[in-house]
Amino acid sequence: MKNTILALALLVTFPLFAQEKDYSEIDNLMTTLYEVISGPADQERDWDTFYSLFNEKALLGPVRKNKEGVVKFNPIIPERYVELSAPLMRKNGFFEEELARKTEIYGGIAQVFSAYQFRFKPDGPVIQRGVNSIQLIFKDGRWYITQIFWQDETKEYPLPDWVKKDE
Repeated sequence: MKNTILALALLVTFPLFAQEKDYSEIDNLMTTLYEVISGPADQERDWDTFYSLFNEKALLGPVRKNKEGVVKFNPIIPERYVELSAPLMRKNGFFEEELARKTEIYGGIAQVFSAYQFRFKPDGPVIQRGVNSIQLIFKDGRWYITQIFWQDETKEYPLPDWVKKDE
């Protein structure tokens, strides 16, 4: 009986001891960013954790040339990213991994260039590679993403030299 009461007490109070992830280091935030969007088909992502990475006014989106050759950036808020991406991730799976990173920090701001590649299955072929440009602010003892924009690798824009090429 004593053990049962102790077990119940631990189950009830365990959430009180659960700690929020430590984003006082950029490495922790970046690891979580890639982990939270990656997973097999039919697996719901932890969108609450995803949202927790962002500043309340954050934007994200791709940078691409349109048919006329004009570079376009159509930013969206994280909630819209989830609306657009979650169904595709559930249907196909999505595994994005970081290949290399360059980080510059000045006071409470940071710029991270993060080369990536993604697949639909963990052992599947690489579908696309490119570079994420991520801006962060340090507020209340931790880093927050204020903006992510990314550009896919093309013949015109191959991955930069600072990316290790294991080809």
